[in-house]
Amino acid sequence: MRLLLTYLLLACSLVAAEKSFTGKVVRVLDGDTIVVLVDEKQIKVRFAHIDTPEKAQAFGNQAKKALSAKIFGKQVRIQVDTIDRYGRSIGNVYLDKRWINQEMITEGWAWHYKTYSKDEKLAALEQKAKEANLGLWADAKAVAPWNWRKKKPSKTTTKTQPDKAVTSYWLNTKSNTRHNNSCKWFNKTKKGRLSTAKEGKACGSCGG
Repeated sequence: MRLLLTYLLLACSLVAAEKSFTGKVVRVLDGDTIVVLVDEKQIKVRFAHIDTPEKAQAFGNQAKKALSAKIFGKQVRIQVDTIDRYGRSIGNVYLDKRWINQEMITEGWAWHYKTYSKDEKLAALEQKAKEANLGLWADAKAVAPWNWRKKKPSKTTTKTQPDKAVTSYWLNTKSNTRHNNSCKWFNKTKKGRLSTAKEGKACGSCGG
């Protein structure tokens, strides 16, 4: 089983590393990433030259739908530029003689990814789409996806909520100190009672 799995992974990598291959588009993940079926192997392809809105961004779903309408379920040719660190083939996607990367920019569904592409024709087409307010350019304040990704909150950011939700309070009637139910002193003082959030003074440890 291990040998078979190793063989399949190796075969998949070899297909992805080819300079050009043809296959059927079986998935459209977003506006610039697809999955192509080649000889019963699925190859993930990231479009070169362009960057489209993330799915959580404005126009993200529209860009995905626009790409799906063009190539989903169809045979496309991939001209590979490189393989990225995620194992995706980075390249140009063609449907017959149509260059799909270019069409996404022309119709206003993608930015020209100038960090990784110096294609002057694509830069000019982006400017033309922007001036015509096509696609995502209908929003004058459209945020480029590479900037949006930088600002997106990380899943590992500091928690904004306490581990235990505050639902009740305990008032130490001797010291007039209020403890919330996450505090070690909640219902543990010799004298006290349940209280509202406005009674007494807040505990210095739990914040009341």
